Amino acid sequence: MVRADQRNEHPEPADTELVRAAAAGRDEAFEILIRRHYQAVLDAAWRYCRNREDALDIAQDTFVKAHQAIGQFRDSGQGQGFRAWLIRIAANKALDLLRRKKRRSEISLEDYSNGEFFHPAGNPERQAALSEMDATIRKCMERLSPEHRLTLMLREIDGLSYNEIAEVTGVPPGTVMSRLFKARQQMREWLREAGVWIPPPGQD
Repeated sequence: MVRADQRNEHPEPADTELVRAAAAGRDEAFEILIRRHYQAVLDAAWRYCRNREDALDIAQDTFVKAHQAIGQFRDSGQGQGFRAWLIRIAANKALDLLRRKKRRSEISLEDYSNGEFFHPAGNPERQAALSEMDATIRKCMERLSPEHRLTLMLREIDGLSYNEIAEVTGVPPGTVMSRLFKARQQMREWLREAGVWIPPPGQD
């Protein structure tokens, strides 16, 4: 029988080890990084641009850029440094895309399939009400500027800290807090106007 400690004799290398190897020209190391982080980058890109083809393009461009600039990566020591670096590249590319398109509505409500809004099975009337609320939330999100929308998603959906969002978006933490305050304030106002009940604001 194989003991648990024997099964872990060869753990997967950490991101920092793989980055060093990739920077030294070992393509197989970068391939491991792609497999490890591709889904997270793709999910983030989809949340930001709401278009499958754009998300795929952004994810691909993100890893091309990361491969070209792998020698410039510096570990922040926060454990998710490389992932945050990738998300920052993806976020910047998504922001560029959103600014160019001025954010047209390009997907249907059915495309909300990544778990951001959970529809419990059962009462069809409740499901219909939740779908209507999701559509209202999406429309309100689209009214935010790309910078405010991205900051709000990074905080509320991705769960990043202020410092991590600052690293992703390339702005000071104070700007992150200001954008979050304004985005939340606008969302509460727009949702209230749309008749969506909003709970009292809590401590962040």
